[in-house]
Amino acid sequence: MIAADTYGVLLRIDITNNYSYVNIPFPNLVYAFDLDYDRTDDVIYWININNQIKSGSIFGMNIKTVFYLNGIAQSNGIAVDSISRLLFYTDLRNQIIAIINLKDYAHKTVINSGLGKPRAIVIDPINGKLYWIDSGNPPKIETSNYDGTNRQDIVNTGLTSPYGLDVDMHARVLYWCEIGTFKIKRANVDGSNQSLIYQEQVALQGCSIAFYQSYLYFTTWSYRNVIMRIRTDGSGLIFVASSTRINPLGIYVNHNGHLDTLPEDFILVLDESKIYIYRMNINNYTQFSIKIQNGSYPNAIDYDPNAAVMFWTDLSFRHIKSGSIYGNKHTTFGNFNQYAVLSGISLDVISGLLFYTDIGQNFIGVINIDANVTKTIISDDINTPQALVTDPTSGTIYWSSLTKIEKSSYDGTRRQELINTGLNASVDLAVDINVGVMYWCHYNTRKIEVANVDGSNRQVLYKDQATIYKCSIALHQSYLYYIDSSQSALMRIATDGSGMKSVVPSIFHDVMDIHVHSNTTLNQGINGCSNGRGGCSHFCFPQPGGSKVCDCPDDMTLQPDGLSCGKYISPETFLLFLDQRSRCIYIMDICNYKYVTIALKNIYAPYAIGYDPIDRNIYFTDYRFMQIVSVSIDENTQRTMRQLNISPHDIEIAVDAVSRLLFYSDSMISVLSLDGFMQKVVISNITGIPSDLVIDPINGHIYWTTSEYNGKIEKSNYDGTNRQEIINSGLGYLTGLAIDIQGMLFILYLTSFS
Repeated sequence: MIAADTYGVLLRIDITNNYSYVNIPFPNLVYAFDLDYDRTDDVIYWININNQIKSGSIFGMNIKTVFYLNGIAQSNGIAVDSISRLLFYTDLRNQIIAIINLKDYAHKTVINSGLGKPRAIVIDPINGKLYWIDSGNPPKIETSNYDGTNRQDIVNTGLTSPYGLDVDMHARVLYWCEIGTFKIKRANVDGSNQSLIYQEQVALQGCSIAFYQSYLYFTTWSYRNVIMRIRTDGSGLIFVASSTRINPLGIYVNHNGHLDTLPEDFILVLDESKIYIYRMNINNYTQFSIKIQNGSYPNAIDYDPNAAVMFWTDLSFRHIKSGSIYGNKHTTFGNFNQYAVLSGISLDVISGLLFYTDIGQNFIGVINIDANVTKTIISDDINTPQALVTDPTSGTIYWSSLTKIEKSSYDGTRRQELINTGLNASVDLAVDINVGVMYWCHYNTRKIEVANVDGSNRQVLYKDQATIYKCSIALHQSYLYYIDSSQSALMRIATDGSGMKSVVPSIFHDVMDIHVHSNTTLNQGINGCSNGRGGCSHFCFPQPGGSKVCDCPDDMTLQPDGLSCGKYISPETFLLFLDQRSRCIYIMDICNYKYVTIALKNIYAPYAIGYDPIDRNIYFTDYRFMQIVSVSIDENTQRTMRQLNISPHDIEIAVDAVSRLLFYSDSMISVLSLDGFMQKVVISNITGIPSDLVIDPINGHIYWTTSEYNGKIEKSNYDGTNRQEIINSGLGYLTGLAIDIQGMLFILYLTSFS
């Protein structure tokens, strides 16, 4: 509880610990009237006797003047919406109710007519409602929307100098105190069921009241300078802070009951330019804003209704963030490298899986949100994957890319192209799982299309001639919500293509994504992973019919029990290859062609690869950053072997595990010990650029090719001696070279550049 002391002190009172209190050490605090608390930033706002609205940290620091009221003003009421970053206040002398935007301190009068003496004010942030006391003649309690519209008298009889006011947003009940003869009363927020809770035959100068659970805390100025507590049924009156000198015009209780009660249906709008997430009640479109970290570039959003947590991608910081729907408790998910460009996300709440697309490295991945481990799902034949939708019942993912809309099982199997014509730019995607229909909007034209989830019965719902670079679409019941880069208004269209209209005016700057949550359509079903992750240690992927398959992170492998993951056990014979686009190493079993991947960290252009079977280390080059790097198959630990100061050509390597040597070529050929300490040049005068390099460890020979048309193949001893050309004619453009242990060379070359 926070209370204003008549001697110019703000008190913080612990209502769970015998009402112990401490002074909040604000220096030179001027006599404070009403106050409120912003739990998002832990900031107190109050009005002082000098007609200033002030703010300061709950710990007594960072005092600021938010707004100066004019000379004749007198304010007795203040209310803060900490989600929307709005502050409302009353001014009984100027007879107005006004609003201050706490983001830029813009000021606006909301109501300036028909007011007598507006005093206490409280808010319902869920429904965007104001409630205030007018102690003029006649006295009344009124309500309106945040913008002053839909104004109504809700209590206008039986009042005697009403003064303090609070609201129970869950039960939809108003509580107030009157000072003509001291009374505490209640009524529903529509004014019905007005009743008396408590009464004393004494006249007061003022009172303040605050609701907490089943109790009301109140003060009575000039009668008892204490805080009292009474049950909402009028029983159990006690003094709880009898040693303090409390100003009844300022008392506030911070508790979970004051947290915003979420509407059943709402829209989340991700505005990249403003760096805000807007939450809007889908019934009346009242807006509440949630601040994201400065410097962020949010791109896509989803929501977990079980935990009341939002997830969004951040292109600037290259990670996925989560945060409470109330605007706090931020967490980072995943471990992404510097080349990641995270685009779409989709959450399967039942299975505890968060799927994402990475357009920087062209793959689809998944995160176990409980263990915060990742896995690559699809990385081949995929170009700029963006929007993503999950079907938790069947374990199916749908995604869009530059030219296709596809689907597959969660584990990447049963992949199928659904739409592969008429798409020349990325699209956003929405899927109605219940009826088997998908909708998408085109980025380059303002067009919305629909088809069955198997790709059949494709139709155009809506088309405009505007050229856009971004659009977002979300489904709610029989409507599609839509927004694009050509406008800042939120649009709505029926799923049959009729009735396109603006439902929220142009308040946004650069919307990247929208998401609709609805309790009425929330999938509360079960699948093969809904009970304890199906027994899987890391990833459980549901399958049709209630079955499931277990899987593992990229650097682990499924154990024989089919449930748990362990260190990767490489087969006796395997193939290593690099994928430069995904920046992964693939380890493929030659016998069955099954493979695992090792995701490389902080690597830009991996090129050549070699292997040490003794230490089970893979060696590779990065020709952009000019380095030789090793990574362990068993531990997936990565280290830079050597930073090279050579010209930026493709670097080839060959490893002699027995001699513990690594040979590499650029404009010359050098040798490096596998411990990284010894390095020297072996061959320095080479015509052309070596295009491949192999070794014969039994005889201690090096073989190399040069990348020129009609090139040649040369060899030398390990130390560069006995150099000779072995083939110097009849060859095209040499690109590859291999050798077997009997000394047989295999050559790959192109007969022409074309």
